[in-house]
Amino acid sequence: MTVTLYQPEMPPQEMPVAGFTLNSADSEAGRNLVLAAGFMGCVPALVDVLASGQGYLFYSVFDHDGMVNPGAMTVMSTITGITSDAEDEDHILRGPVLVVLEREVEPIQGEQNNLPVSTLANAYEQTLQSVPDLTNCNVRRNTGTSTSQPICTMPTPAEILESILEAELEKFSEISGLPGSAVVNIVREMDIVYLYLRGSGQFDAAYTDYFETIHQYGWPLLLQAWYSKIEQAEFQPVLYSDNDITAWADAVIHATGKLAFARQLVMFCKMGFASFTRPTESEFVFATTESWSNAEFFDLHDWQFVQEHIVGQLTDRKAGKDRFDADRVHKRVMLSVKSPDRRTIAYQATPYVTDYFIQQGRYHIFRKQVHDDFDEADLFGQIPYGDYVTMVEYLAGLALLHKSFCEAAHKKYGSLELRNIISLFCSREDVEADLARYLDRTREEISTMLSHITLNKDNYQDYLSIPRVAPPPFIQVSDSQLLRSAAGCLNNPFQFLNHELKRNCALDYSKAVNNRENRFRRMIFGFFTEDRFVRIPVEIRMSIDGRETDIDAVVFDKVTKSLGLFQLKWQDPFANSMQKRRSVISNLQRNALSWLDKVVTWVERTDVKTTLNALQITRHSPAEKVIGNVYFFIIGRHGIHFTGVEQDERAAWGSWPQLLAGAARITKQETEPDPIQHMHNRLKHDAPRLRMEREGYPALADFNLQFENFQVSHQGRS
Repeated sequence: MTVTLYQPEMPPQEMPVAGFTLNSADSEAGRNLVLAAGFMGCVPALVDVLASGQGYLFYSVFDHDGMVNPGAMTVMSTITGITSDAEDEDHILRGPVLVVLEREVEPIQGEQNNLPVSTLANAYEQTLQSVPDLTNCNVRRNTGTSTSQPICTMPTPAEILESILEAELEKFSEISGLPGSAVVNIVREMDIVYLYLRGSGQFDAAYTDYFETIHQYGWPLLLQAWYSKIEQAEFQPVLYSDNDITAWADAVIHATGKLAFARQLVMFCKMGFASFTRPTESEFVFATTESWSNAEFFDLHDWQFVQEHIVGQLTDRKAGKDRFDADRVHKRVMLSVKSPDRRTIAYQATPYVTDYFIQQGRYHIFRKQVHDDFDEADLFGQIPYGDYVTMVEYLAGLALLHKSFCEAAHKKYGSLELRNIISLFCSREDVEADLARYLDRTREEISTMLSHITLNKDNYQDYLSIPRVAPPPFIQVSDSQLLRSAAGCLNNPFQFLNHELKRNCALDYSKAVNNRENRFRRMIFGFFTEDRFVRIPVEIRMSIDGRETDIDAVVFDKVTKSLGLFQLKWQDPFANSMQKRRSVISNLQRNALSWLDKVVTWVERTDVKTTLNALQITRHSPAEKVIGNVYFFIIGRHGIHFTGVEQDERAAWGSWPQLLAGAARITKQETEPDPIQHMHNRLKHDAPRLRMEREGYPALADFNLQFENFQVSHQGRS
């Protein structure tokens, strides 16, 4: 067999034949496409099967607009008997052509290349390493020829990039080494970046944001790959990281993160919010489309405002009333920490010090405002959610305590590396005993609770597949050992906890979700506390033209006669999963628009007396005879504004943090002459579209992701 590459204005090159076949089986034909793509300098999806028959295969690059290749046209005519009409553009071959023959033929154009075999072999090995394996690429049938061979369709730059990224990410399934050591060092790096990156002054603000983002995309996929290889029966020794291992962990997390981030950009393209151009074979340039508005930015911005200016100030006021002396605590920490071998630390915290940090853990979790997705009384496996919250607060306090002792030891013993002590190896038995004592629960109950905050062989694949997910509080590294992550305990431990409760306690989870409406209604009523307001404590169910619907919250102002009708949406957060985002949006929009259609129609054609009675307003305020303006609200607990989604102007759409931030930024609602109207107007005023007109569009940061054989970049419009 021979494999020959014909390039315009160049002599034919004999290429390595290893891996090629004339077998028509799909898997082997797909392998041919991969190899041919490497030799012709394209991706497999662009490889066109020109002709195939007994003893020959001809490949070209689909729709190539380069120089004419007369040598390839001649050899094709000689071998296949198919003549080419030089006057017909459809018959002219352009660019590289690869010919696979069962028997050797005389060269048609020029001389045989004289490249040494070693050079060709090296090129071949590089091809196998750099070209993605797409044996199942999408193909179409060319029914215009008698051979009816599969010919790859013309992919978009985003599709080409996706195939490259998936091939690169697939390589992580082939990693080898010591999985226990790799997992420990990934978690150590994760903790160090979370705790110290922003305060280190190592990078400017823009690069810090970039580095943190890439890191957050990288560690979950890398941890998933290495964790899959851990043998739980094997005890994991405590290993210590040196500069080389630290550099390895940092580099490979960063490399994985760039791939995962680029894959997220491809998902944006699939959603229609962006596109890629490909100015050269190795360049992919990302740009957003007109449909991309980054409306979600404003929900996130409002959430951060609430955490900092409302919850943060409230927490600071609470802390200011504490009985604890922080200076005394930190002096005691510095005095009591020891490092016998200059690699590990030992400490015995006094009750006063321990209580101080447990209190700090409570404040930390409260400031995060991620603890109240469920009521404390909601049961999961007969254990109240409040006990889970207490457990998480306690672990946050222990993480802060350990962090303080680690920093004291690092300051006291200069050669002690923080990354070797910040992530804590624990005996599972000891952790269970400590939690059982603190929570006053049985060991069996604690074992169940602990499993819901521990990454293990049952949950790691599902959880770590979520893009940019929060770290788990614990990682089970052997049957008897846990690795406690400071980042996992302090960042957002409830993301992992709620994920596991949903997975393991599906029925209880569903019941708890149904209970959210009553809580959300009470939260909305918190804006209307004066006696002038009639607040209906239950949802109002009704049938409109035979179609069932309900109104989640009703508020009536006895002074202004304004009426507020609310639909409340407390959906689960979808993190950075585009699939879950699409599902949330689809359900929310469909239900919200259906609700609006029904309720608006009902209000318009129903008389005042019937409306007051149906909404139970007269039950609480019998004297009411008049209704003024009616205002419709659709409120989301976590977010309500989405890129590419048009919101019906009949209602005011807002998120819970948007309501809080709006009230804090402008004025207290009780001073407004018509608080219901004010809330409606405030939400309309703060709609992302209008905020963009006033404040400008949220800018997408520039980036340039450099890989070995390609790059992905974005540069905003100047």
